[in-house]
Amino acid sequence: MECWQIANTFLNLGYNVDVIDRLNHNFTPLKKYDIFVGHRHRFERFFRVPGEDCLKIAHLDVAHWLFNNCATSKRALDMQQRRGVTVSQSSQRIIEHNMAIEYAEYATVLGNEFTINTYKYAKKPIYRVPISTCDMYPWPEKKDFDICRKNYLWFGSEGMVHKGLDLVLDAFKDMPEYNLTICGPVEKEIFFVKAYEKELYQSKNINTIVGSIPVASSL
Repeated sequence: MECWQIANTFLNLGYNVDVIDRLNHNFTPLKKYDIFVGHRHRFERFFRVPGEDCLKIAHLDVAHWLFNNCATSKRALDMQQRRGVTVSQSSQRIIEHNMAIEYAEYATVLGNEFTINTYKYAKKPIYRVPISTCDMYPWPEKKDFDICRKNYLWFGSEGMVHKGLDLVLDAFKDMPEYNLTICGPVEKEIFFVKAYEKELYQSKNINTIVGSIPVASSL
């Protein structure tokens, strides 16, 4: 969604826009560009190619990789000490090393001031972009909060330890009066399931939905 909007904004401003997939390892620009907007993946590869006068903007969608990797490794270590299980990188969400903020002249960031602070060391102008949404839903005017007050939903993609599902499960197993529904690809992270199989599949107050759940579904 962000990439589409970036391209559309430049088109509306009268620019010609070339779009290169981040997985395209063979692209080599054959002309100079006025502006280069790049994702953190391999940003430095294009640093000198577009031309010395090209304005280079890094679009950063996560916290800095060094902060992220330190934090997620610490979470995995904490869980290892609590549960006696070492989780895989898919549970940790390790981010590849990149030097995008070092090579960019400006940056746009998804997230909040916390996210921005992980990049401020580079002393580059950074601008926050509101996180986009794929679906809009009307506010449920007649929602009865008393009925649903003890029912909670955990909805996320891969990276269970990175996103704190282990801490959520630790809390809900000691609160049987509260109900938790989990929607996420938990079954893909076998070491996480090994550590939390009882909570995920044998707890009366925790319901784990297996398989992919479309955001726009009626579940």
